[in-house]
Amino acid sequence: MDAVSADSWWGAELLGGADDALWAVAASPVTYAAMRTRVAGLARVLRAQGIGQGNTVALHGTASLTQLWSLFALWSLGAQVLHVDPGVPDRAGLLVRHRPQFQVVIGSGPRAPGRFVDECGVLVGRLPGGRAAASEHCLVQFTPGRLAAVGRSPESLLSEVDRLALVAPGDAVLVATRLTRFAGLAFTLHAMAAGGSLVFTPATGVDVVLGEPAAFAGLVDAEVRLGVRLAVSAGGVLAQSVYDDFAARYGVLVGQAYGTAETGFVATDACGRLGPDSLGVPLPGVRTRVVDGVLQVHLARSPYPFAHADWRGGWLSTLDAVRVDHGGSLALGRLVERDALSA
Repeated sequence: MDAVSADSWWGAELLGGADDALWAVAASPVTYAAMRTRVAGLARVLRAQGIGQGNTVALHGTASLTQLWSLFALWSLGAQVLHVDPGVPDRAGLLVRHRPQFQVVIGSGPRAPGRFVDECGVLVGRLPGGRAAASEHCLVQFTPGRLAAVGRSPESLLSEVDRLALVAPGDAVLVATRLTRFAGLAFTLHAMAAGGSLVFTPATGVDVVLGEPAAFAGLVDAEVRLGVRLAVSAGGVLAQSVYDDFAARYGVLVGQAYGTAETGFVATDACGRLGPDSLGVPLPGVRTRVVDGVLQVHLARSPYPFAHADWRGGWLSTLDAVRVDHGGSLALGRLVERDALSA
């Protein structure tokens, strides 16, 4: 593949912005044309290393534009990507358990936690005893704590980013959460699909902030004052004090987006009118039910690429206690077993 064309792979439409349109800003602006060039170049390098359709590849390293380019390049080659968070305590053990055929390491040396960079080196290696993909999932992520392997199919990713409806064409979108978390990657893909441009460090001129609670707490006291019209938190429970302080400083209520790595986003209250205790209203096309006070979500296929023992008839328990509130919105109760919001 010498270039990423409109019909070459399932996610090519996400990369299809006008050549001179702004794709992302980190230390400097990057157009869609430049991004496609980087993706195509990395695809050639990775293919030359033997990576292709059905191969399994562990991707980990420095949070950067290079990380995204590598992810898109691997997807364009038909690989199943095991996206490993830099905070995983035993990455070597994880690779031994799940046996990817290759690993792609982004950057080298120590980095400041959470610091996003533009470009860095890419190291590709073949791993002994690796096994090819045994499922249709294009992405495998690992939930915090339990490190359960959770897979997403191309269809589930595309349907999720289409139904979020948070970003308008031309919006500058600050993505303030890790790309290795389900929320960070979904926010990124949604912004691209909607025609927005990505911003990875706080800057003036930001229209939308999509991030985790800690990011909003930091923005309350940030030196840079954002001119945002929309702010949505995911990946944890937002403190009432942060909700109040952000509104006082920016005149914007922080909305909520709830989901898990297994399900993707389930419900949103994008405008924040229901407050941080609400999970929002279920998104179009998402089927939910509450059984014995615990939220369940219907999935067409098992989200577990390496083990299907937990799959029961299409309904997946989030393990979160939830009640149906006024207007059909979901309100969070006591967390049953794990904080699914942290997935």
